[in-house]
Amino acid sequence: MRRFLFECMEEAGLNAVAVMSKPKDDPTLGAWGVTTTMYNLLTDHGDPKVDAFIANSYMQYDVMGADGRIMSEAELVARMNVPVFCPMDLRSMTMEEWQASSGIGQMSASRLVVPELKGFIEPIPMSVMEDRSPLADYIPIEDRCRRIASRIRRRAMRRRIPNEDRTVVFVLNIGACSTVEATLGLAHGLDSMESVVRIMAAMKEEGYRFDVPESGEALRDMIVSRRAYPEFRWTSVSETVSKGGVLYRMGRDEYASLFDTLGSKTREDVVKVWGEPPGEGMMDGDDLIIPGICLGNAYVIVQPKRGCVGRECSGKKCKVLTDPYCPPNHHYMATYLYLDRIMRADLMIGMGSHGTLEHLPGKSNGLSGDCYSDVCVGSLPNFYVFNACDSAHATIAKRRAYATMFGHAPARAAPMELSKEMRDLIDHVGSFDPDNEGEAYRASFSERLDDLASAAGMVVPRSLGETLDRTVGRARDLLDSASSSFVELGAHVFGERSSDEEIADVLYASEADCASDVLEASVKAAVSGRASSDLESRLLALADSMRASDEIGSLMNAASGGFTMPGPAGNLIRGKTAIYPTGRNLYSANPDMYPTRTSYRVGCDLADRLVEAYREEHGRFPEELALSWMSNDLAIADGEMIGQVMSLIGVEPAWSSDGKADGFRIIPAEELAHPRIDVLIRPAGTLLSVYRSRIDLLDRAIAAVADLDEPSDVNYVHAHAMESIKAGASADEASSRIFGVGAGMSSGLFYAIMASAWEKDSDLAGIFMSNNGYAYGSGKDGVPMHGQFGYQLSKVSATFNKISSDDKDLLLSGGFFTSQGGIAMASEDLTGRKVSSYYGDSRRSSKVGVRTLSEEISRLSAVKILNPQWIESNMASGYGGATAMMGAVQKLYGWQITTKDVDDRVFDGVVERYVKDERVRDFLMKSNPYALEDLERRMLELDSRGLWEADPDALAALKDDYLRLEGDMEDISEGEDCQRFEVIVDRMDESYDVGRKVEDARRIIEERLGK
Repeated sequence: MRRFLFECMEEAGLNAVAVMSKPKDDPTLGAWGVTTTMYNLLTDHGDPKVDAFIANSYMQYDVMGADGRIMSEAELVARMNVPVFCPMDLRSMTMEEWQASSGIGQMSASRLVVPELKGFIEPIPMSVMEDRSPLADYIPIEDRCRRIASRIRRRAMRRRIPNEDRTVVFVLNIGACSTVEATLGLAHGLDSMESVVRIMAAMKEEGYRFDVPESGEALRDMIVSRRAYPEFRWTSVSETVSKGGVLYRMGRDEYASLFDTLGSKTREDVVKVWGEPPGEGMMDGDDLIIPGICLGNAYVIVQPKRGCVGRECSGKKCKVLTDPYCPPNHHYMATYLYLDRIMRADLMIGMGSHGTLEHLPGKSNGLSGDCYSDVCVGSLPNFYVFNACDSAHATIAKRRAYATMFGHAPARAAPMELSKEMRDLIDHVGSFDPDNEGEAYRASFSERLDDLASAAGMVVPRSLGETLDRTVGRARDLLDSASSSFVELGAHVFGERSSDEEIADVLYASEADCASDVLEASVKAAVSGRASSDLESRLLALADSMRASDEIGSLMNAASGGFTMPGPAGNLIRGKTAIYPTGRNLYSANPDMYPTRTSYRVGCDLADRLVEAYREEHGRFPEELALSWMSNDLAIADGEMIGQVMSLIGVEPAWSSDGKADGFRIIPAEELAHPRIDVLIRPAGTLLSVYRSRIDLLDRAIAAVADLDEPSDVNYVHAHAMESIKAGASADEASSRIFGVGAGMSSGLFYAIMASAWEKDSDLAGIFMSNNGYAYGSGKDGVPMHGQFGYQLSKVSATFNKISSDDKDLLLSGGFFTSQGGIAMASEDLTGRKVSSYYGDSRRSSKVGVRTLSEEISRLSAVKILNPQWIESNMASGYGGATAMMGAVQKLYGWQITTKDVDDRVFDGVVERYVKDERVRDFLMKSNPYALEDLERRMLELDSRGLWEADPDALAALKDDYLRLEGDMEDISEGEDCQRFEVIVDRMDESYDVGRKVEDARRIIEERLGK
């Protein structure tokens, strides 16, 4: 098997050297271990004799250096300073099993996690078992071995290429189904444009032949003026051609010849969806247009649109709208084929969290040649500048796009500043006298409360018939949680050193639970370099780590063929301070360690408070709670929701001596404070990819509880399982509670909602049920189980999600509203009744809470969208700040469509802050008019669909401004025929069978429910 890989290396032009050794030194035999062998044979006293190294064994031992000092494995790898590749032997899978799988499953802890902790890269399978016999040999996966060899060659060759001859491609992101022109360079917490310029400037100093723009703003202006990005609502391919935005013209025959080199399955799938090459998108005559700009040997491109073609944003053109299996279009394929095969770029650098390359259909890890991430990245050396707080998505990029990650510092965050209006509101709420029953007093207090809340940007939701005491209590809770929030201020520039003020903000955030007076003094001491207490010592160490960050230096070393030191990703506000120094190759922790004992206790608290909130609202225990399980729960909160689920069903984790939560114990019913409450769990696609062992753990626990012979009013899990069996389900189906997407990373709702490609709620509910009816757990690897999924949806009492950190709130990503909102829509569609929706708050483990979804949206509106501090910060960030404003309003729009839980007054406030305020409106118009148009268009759509009962004055102001804006946009687009505002309800074109898939799923569900 290894001989074949050796031959592939030689065929690729590499001088391959095979080194064999024992795992560790054996003095009795005089035998060297792995690390000693590396040191003695592959280095000259620690200096490398090789350009790259393949670590097929784990190096875990120390070696005696030439100076007599013990050198650790990590030190040796760093001293060698060459990339270490770690291809995988799939030691428990045959070829057929691997080809049929969605990934390598439980092998991930040893085959993926351990090498990542060491900074080893590119976990591509190279061999499988020949068969299942006890003495089976391992056989090579031939096309994978060739891929490994070609990628190592491209990476190793950089050490041999002079800097002045190296070509580097920077890839900028755009927002899916958002206005392309409004989201150029989209990146969470990163000023991607300015970061590109800083990297280019550093490389130019080292001899790279780059024409460096004056600033990030100048780079953006260059891209926009040349229309060097994919066609969309306001831009046609003819404009890209005429204005100089063409990087390469790929002729029809040239693309066809490249396309023909791809695997037969890949070609067949792409043609089925997008037609014969070259397809329709980005065509100018017979040429496929690859947009971008050339700056010497540096190239800047905007990542192509992944699931649609042309300028129209609708269900007619958006093939990925309802189908997560949809392959990338011809233009997407052509762009990456051009970079890899024609330009033969020496390095590709992705700019920011996150793009689409690593999220294309295919296996979650252990990719084959038919997985689109592998097809597209080809042999391109792939670097990725990525937010160090985003461990789950970073892990996916490492495993699916073979990226070396370069963690950047998160955006600066500071405690929310209380405006005068907010302080007045706090004072008013604090003055409430519950003993005063006077009608005049209460009416006056209530009116004043509404006025002050409106002025402060705080909407206090009220239920029908709610008492003033309950309203004041809700306002007090919202004010307390809002005032303890952190607000992101601007975006980080890659390579920029933190100022003392920024370091102080980080120190405050890292110890947020500490008493404020003690913390303030300790932060001042640490920033000035003093430490006289344990707290000050911790803060000083963190400040020193921040100052030691060398983001650009790390990238420059790797660009010259060096090794990138590993570093953990994690959330700073939750105390994961080890992300500093930044600039390291990000890795995530071993998922088998979750939940920790602390996160389990927090999860139990969340479960108790959720049950209590439901009982307070409904007067009874919930029978089934549907949880939207996001990867942030593990990446940030160490698996609190695992603990919550266990508490709801009446089990607890069993931890091994090394801290792994590898089992569970069933708690006797008489020891529980509530019945065993049934659950429906919808894990995010990233969670399915990265944390499969935790899914299997929960599945085993749920199945065990479902099998308990307990009364139905004691064990709702068992009761519902028995009902399912009576309806025709197998025992395995009846105990299944974890459902997600069958392939890809999307619930399907996001694209439909953002493209406005729906007419009735049932359209969206059908998409969600079709795309998410795949069961996961032990022995279940995305098994179609739509009938059981529909049954569990019909039993939902309430939905739940939670916030664990201020920088990962429900206005950050569409994944939040499409998951929790999708569950709510689907359940209501099947039952005809609205389900309650709740949101937990575990930002402070010492102060866990649960509120209604409507209250959480109101809290965040006060903290972000309607908060003058947040608005001013974004205005200082120019174009990117306008994009952030638009994005937050888009998420409000998504929540209202899926749950109807956004108070009308929040949208009224958006008009007040962003349209009627001429200063803010002028900023948006000047810095990013496309964002302003998108914001206003989506607000008008809500009105047209009857989803916003607007204040008459606010609606009139919005309509008037949009009429003015349309004229301005025509001037900007220079008379091009643009897609105007309308509510589009086009479905897929009739040649595609997605509509049939939705209908089939609905039929299966209705049969199970006896409809």
